[in-house]
Amino acid sequence: MVDTLVIACGLAVALVSVIAGSRTMLRCLLDSAALSRWVSENSVPPCERLSRIARAVAGDIQVAQIDVAHAVAVTHRALRPRIAISSLLVARTSDAELAAVLRHEVHHARRRHPLGRLAAELASSALWFLPALRTVGRHAAVRQELSADRAALSHAAPSTLAGALVKALAEPEVAAAGTLMGDTTTLEARVHQLEHGPKPSARALRCRSLRRAVLLLCTVCGLLVYGTVAAAGRGLFTPLF
Repeated sequence: MVDTLVIACGLAVALVSVIAGSRTMLRCLLDSAALSRWVSENSVPPCERLSRIARAVAGDIQVAQIDVAHAVAVTHRALRPRIAISSLLVARTSDAELAAVLRHEVHHARRRHPLGRLAAELASSALWFLPALRTVGRHAAVRQELSADRAALSHAAPSTLAGALVKALAEPEVAAAGTLMGDTTTLEARVHQLEHGPKPSARALRCRSLRRAVLLLCTVCGLLVYGTVAAAGRGLFTPLF
């Protein structure tokens, strides 16, 4: 009776996880396709200034210029990341600021951060019984932005990157679609890093929510393994008696 209950619970959890993960995967694919289509529809031939700085900074990563009404920069596509930067942001920034923006985005592209965010979303959806994973995913997204800023700061002064950030944030009504901006928590962390330097890396297992997530994950995995072994053992030995 206990084995049957464990197996039934395990199958129910697995079914819900597959459904949740599939829905998230479909939504992410549609969002990614929509963003790529938006970039393609608004693309214009890059100006000479952007092309020159992109050749020096981005290397083999494709940089597109888009003609939209907002100052944005975005890294899109999970498998082969590309960078798009708006004409308005190009016009607002100096050469040094534009190079800092591109280095920030290049870091996202080279580290496959869009793919990492997709994986984090899939994990938090498929493992819906571990709500702490969403907190961990948000923390990882902030760390991505901070690491991209540090990559830019390795070639630019903090005032240069701060100037680009201020010019991008000159329109507060713009949604945080580009990695140059971000939500309030991310923005506060980025400003703090610009003002005070990077914080020492915290030890992951000191995070209470992560400890709880690991403990619960181990418990659930243990129950699933137990149920699988019990089911296999029953199927193997029951006919002998």
